[in-house]
Amino acid sequence: MSTFETTIQLASLSGQGEVEIGALVDTGAFYSILPSSVLDGIGVQRVGESRFVFADGRTEEMDIGFAFVALNGGRSVPTIVAFGVEEAQPLLGAYALEGLELMVDPRGEQLVPRGLLHA
Repeated sequence: MSTFETTIQLASLSGQGEVEIGALVDTGAFYSILPSSVLDGIGVQRVGESRFVFADGRTEEMDIGFAFVALNGGRSVPTIVAFGVEEAQPLLGAYALEGLELMVDPRGEQLVPRGLLHA
């Protein structure tokens, strides 16, 4: 598992709003988690809930929704996002990385297109 920070762009599916925010790239997290106020602020709709298990062993039910995600103004793809508590560290999870066709270069602590990582 590797973690480092990057900047992401999020937008509601309706086009109601968008935001650029720093997020921790966390390959151990499946869905991306952001503070509820950020997602509510750009108009992301809550469509259900899911149970999350955190590294410290606790579990929590959180609302989930769909948003567009992009990096560096590049291609935007829909992804599942979770509505976290206000003090939550924004996380960019594996589901979004797969959709963006990116993988982690742990040595360079950067995201690279899948298939371009060399030993």
